[in-house]
Amino acid sequence: MAKRPREEDTPFDAPPLWISDYVAHNFPGVDIVTSPLYLTHPWAEWSFLFPPMSQAHLYIAKAVKELQKGHNSILLVPATFNSSYFRELVAPNAAEIRILTCPLRLDAKKTKTVHQMCFIVFAPKFEGDEEAGLPAVTEPFIAMLEIDGWKDQYYKRQRNRERFGEN
Repeated sequence: MAKRPREEDTPFDAPPLWISDYVAHNFPGVDIVTSPLYLTHPWAEWSFLFPPMSQAHLYIAKAVKELQKGHNSILLVPATFNSSYFRELVAPNAAEIRILTCPLRLDAKKTKTVHQMCFIVFAPKFEGDEEAGLPAVTEPFIAMLEIDGWKDQYYKRQRNRERFGEN
């Protein structure tokens, strides 16, 4: 019987191409992380991570620590807004939450993900400008997002695109 690979030896699932394209276009120069070793190693100035869903809370905690060191990050994780880590880590520290309104299916998986997914951007928040009368931002900016190209990846068969009106 083959040994199960250690977590640090197993690469992350690759995000679909339309996700990678969106990140590259909207966050130029971001380091796309593909190894779980980044849970213990320092991150780049800007990092994009698509961690295992079962460990999202660990990577969110790491993102908060890295933000305190001046390292910004974007994580694609399940949007579990009712979880304690969202209340305790994401809400007070994230600059943005971009909720995907479209389904996400991984190339290696037959079914789409079970969870609603979101990008969480950990970056400095606007500290305000007293002279201009602009208050500091304390809550993350939240947006709904449908990324171009998801339908081609999700509805792989032409007959399914036709059935759902996507010619």
